[in-house]
Amino acid sequence: MLDTGHLMHTNTDIRSQQEAIAYIHTVLDRHGQLCGYIKGIHLNQSLSGAYLKEAVKNPIKLNGSYSERLSQVYPHIFSIDKHRPFEIGLQALIKRINPLYLTHEFLTDDREEHGRFLQLQNKAISMD
Repeated sequence: MLDTGHLMHTNTDIRSQQEAIAYIHTVLDRHGQLCGYIKGIHLNQSLSGAYLKEAVKNPIKLNGSYSERLSQVYPHIFSIDKHRPFEIGLQALIKRINPLYLTHEFLTDDREEHGRFLQLQNKAISMD
């Protein structure tokens, strides 16, 4: 399974969706035939490189019990792993991987937002 958002986290210099897609293709190029073993995609984007760089310089300090620390770290996690839709051409990437499974993996506040995200990303899949 390829999680595009998680892969984007490995390059904190990515600042745009275009750069993200180019980076994903670069990583796929480096892995050659292994790409044939990707059976599914968790499709989402997260442009959080600038946040990550700052977080490394100024790490959050967690206090209290496990549950309290977990509550403290969630905003940090969601600032990194945003699960937003791609809004630009994904057709070549999807064709290249040709997944058996495609999951639109979003974090949304309500059904309406989820519907908007699905429309945006479905449109991006049909664009090149």
